[in-house]
Amino acid sequence: MDYKEVLKEIEELREKVLVCMKLERDRLVDKAREGDFETQKNVLYICSLVGNVSIEQIRSSTRVKDVVHIRQIYCYLMLSNTRMSLSEIGKTVGRNHATVIHMRNLIKQEIKSYYKNGYDPRGTVDLLKAIREVSELQY
Repeated sequence: MDYKEVLKEIEELREKVLVCMKLERDRLVDKAREGDFETQKNVLYICSLVGNVSIEQIRSSTRVKDVVHIRQIYCYLMLSNTRMSLSEIGKTVGRNHATVIHMRNLIKQEIKSYYKNGYDPRGTVDLLKAIREVSELQY
């Protein structure tokens, strides 16, 4: 067997390994997304219970202050506790990725303000603490 045949065989093996690695990566991504879907359902349910709004209201286009606040907390918690993308999270509540970024930033700012000044006018930190008590979610 000359070196050209050996190189050709090595190249074929390399391609097979790359295909196997891609298939395994895809399988792991699918498995993670299934777990994220379960987490999504749990987060949505917990937010609706703690915030005293329905799941339909969180997913709706309503701009009622209490519903908007819970929707923002839901998006913040989804970003903190899953590997879902901004777009995927936005789709669950009928928003785009930019709106999800804005929601996350608002909640972060309120948390920071609470721990710096003790100021929490919307009760965001209290809601997050209540959510943490009934679940394993982190904020």
